[in-house]
Amino acid sequence: MQLSNRSSRKEFSNDEIIKAFRSNDSRVVQQCYASTQPILKKLIFNNSGNEEDLKSTQQYCFMTFFKYCQRNDFILTSKFNTFIYSIAYRHWMKTLRRRKKESDLDVMLENIPQEGDNELETSEIDRLVRDIFQRLSSDCQRLIGMKFEEEKSHSEIAEVLKITVGSSRLKLARCKNRLAKALLKDPLYNDILMSYPFLKKLL
Repeated sequence: MQLSNRSSRKEFSNDEIIKAFRSNDSRVVQQCYASTQPILKKLIFNNSGNEEDLKSTQQYCFMTFFKYCQRNDFILTSKFNTFIYSIAYRHWMKTLRRRKKESDLDVMLENIPQEGDNELETSEIDRLVRDIFQRLSSDCQRLIGMKFEEEKSHSEIAEVLKITVGSSRLKLARCKNRLAKALLKDPLYNDILMSYPFLKKLL
């Protein structure tokens, strides 16, 4: 790909771009960053994303490209923008699928029964969820409880546990993933799957 600097109209070849990334040439890298932002913004904003998603996706793309450039045998055969866009597209589609899966699990977790709720205790699926929930580590139970029972924000959870907000999100995602996997492996799951098809969304 050819990138153009508005002031000098300097154009960079693919070899020059790779060399710039290998040598940490900030001037060229920043120009590449500016050049790819419009196409990535259109991709992200047209597919349920926001400014924060754009920033994180573009950073991911450039870090990935940087790693490619560290390989001596790496040859960029397509235009630079096309290559970055392909990385961004795969990454963003994977992110959207993960968010969809977590959203479906959030709905199920919100219905975990509480002690003394006789109506919920009569449900097979609720007994299954409650039983498997008890098999999680105490840390996961506490984290999920704070998020879905006490309805604390990640900032509040981070303050209580003395961790960062990012760590709170990561730990919760891991705990939810463990719960989802346990649900799908439980022997009772196959018996109730036809009655509760929403569980298929967790596969």
